[in-house]
Amino acid sequence: MQPFDFYHAKLKEYSFLKRNQLGEVGFSLGNELQSSMQIEAKTLFASDFFTINDLICHCCERCTESEKDSNTYFNITFTRNGYFTFNTFRGSIDAHNSHIFIKKPDCEYSVTQMTDHSFGCTIINFSENFLHELERKVQLKNIDFFRNKDMHVLMLKSKPELELLHFLVCRHLGEPEISKLYLDCMIIEMVEIIVDMLILNNSIYSISSLNTRHQIQSVQMAKEYMSQHYCKCISLHELSRYSCVSPFHFTRIFKRCTGYSPYHYLQLLRLKNAEILLKTTNLTIADIGFKSGFNSPDYFCAAFTKSYKVSPSRYKDVLV
Repeated sequence: MQPFDFYHAKLKEYSFLKRNQLGEVGFSLGNELQSSMQIEAKTLFASDFFTINDLICHCCERCTESEKDSNTYFNITFTRNGYFTFNTFRGSIDAHNSHIFIKKPDCEYSVTQMTDHSFGCTIINFSENFLHELERKVQLKNIDFFRNKDMHVLMLKSKPELELLHFLVCRHLGEPEISKLYLDCMIIEMVEIIVDMLILNNSIYSISSLNTRHQIQSVQMAKEYMSQHYCKCISLHELSRYSCVSPFHFTRIFKRCTGYSPYHYLQLLRLKNAEILLKTTNLTIADIGFKSGFNSPDYFCAAFTKSYKVSPSRYKDVLV
C-alpha cells in the first residue's frame, strides 16, 4: 500500500471533491462582533470544500458580551484556549478546551468573555455542497440535531482522537509546505468521528460548576503538553508540574473536565497517531509503535488490538 492510498479511496466517496461542483466557502464575522470583543479572525487554509480559520479574542474584560451575529456556513469550532460562553436565544453554552461546538447556517449568537485572558478558536467552515453530500452519505435527517429545525448549535464533549486530529492540522498549517491532501484527509476524518458522536447523542451543554476557571486552564495546559509529547514517556508528576497543580488534584480535575483519566487520554492519542501512520506511511509496525510513544512492539500490538479489535498488521492489510 502506498502512503495515503486509504485516504484517496475514502475521498472518492465524496463527489464534492470535484472543484466545479463547489460553491464558494469563506469566513466572516460581523463588524459589531469584531469591534466590541477585539476579535482578530483570518483564514489559514482554503480547500475545495472547507476553510480553516483562526479566531483570537483579545478582550480581557470578564463578562464582556458581544453584539449578536450569525454564521453563514455550517461549521465546527474547536476552542483552543480560554473560557467563554456561546449565547443563543435558547440559552448559553460553556466553551473551553475540552469541548467543541457545531453550528448550523444562520445561527444567531453572541459570545461572553468569562476570564481576564484572551481566548482562541479554530473554526472550520464547510460549503453548502459538502453538507448536501454528507446528507447523501450518512442520512443526516436521522440525527436529532439535523432533524430538529429549532436546534441551531450543539456542544460536544471532545474525544482524544478528535483533539489529536485538530493538533495535527494546526501543526501542519505551520509547516513550510502545506499538503492539501493531508488536510482534506484529516478534516474528513474529523467529520466522520463527529457524525458518529452525534448518532450516539454524545453531547454536553454545560460544564460542572465544580470546574473552576483555574482547573480548566490546568487541564488545557496538560492536554497541549500531551499532544506535543505523546511520543515520549510522560509521567504524572511531569504533567501535574507543567499544569501547576498537585498530582492528586490533577488526576481528579482532568477526569472531571475530559471524562478520561490522564493515562487513558494519552493512550488514545498514541493509538490514534498509530492508526494515522498505518494509513499514510509504509513504516514497519515496530516503527509506528515507537513513533506513537510505545516502547515495546508487543505492548503496542496488544493495545491496538484491544482498542480496534484487530491487530496493526491485519489493520494495514485490510487497507490495501
